[in-house]
Amino acid sequence: MRLALVISGLLTLPAMGDELPFEGEVLRACVDAGFGYACIGGGAEVCMQASGGSAPIVAGPCFGAENVWWEARLDALVSGFDRAEIEARDYATEIGWPDPPLTISEVIAGFEAQRDLFCDYRAMLWGAGSGSGPAWMECRMRAIAEFTLTLEEWEAGQ
Repeated sequence: MRLALVISGLLTLPAMGDELPFEGEVLRACVDAGFGYACIGGGAEVCMQASGGSAPIVAGPCFGAENVWWEARLDALVSGFDRAEIEARDYATEIGWPDPPLTISEVIAGFEAQRDLFCDYRAMLWGAGSGSGPAWMECRMRAIAEFTLTLEEWEAGQ
């Protein structure tokens, strides 16, 4: 199922040489202004408007571009978890937390497994239509965005 979705997503990519009008600055400004979860999908929406609509040939690549943006934000965030994770694991061990305490890598692996099942199911609901690829990519983009924002809140101590 996943391979078919990836292939359908590739079929909706702009022609070689066409620039995808995705602006990560729109998302960055929105998140930095404190709007958090309300920003999810905003970059893809601006991309679709600039590309002429929300047809699958436009929506898939725009959701994909926003997904890449959120993944990069998550990667940057997780790379900073190392010191905090070591301190938290040491404290968990001190107070008798079940051994061994989780790592951020284990949490991400669990999230990715859940996200993949959830988004495969979402795409399946579209049947074999051309909307299944964009639905799958939008699902992935929203899931990674929500996960990233949640981890950012945790890092900020909220």
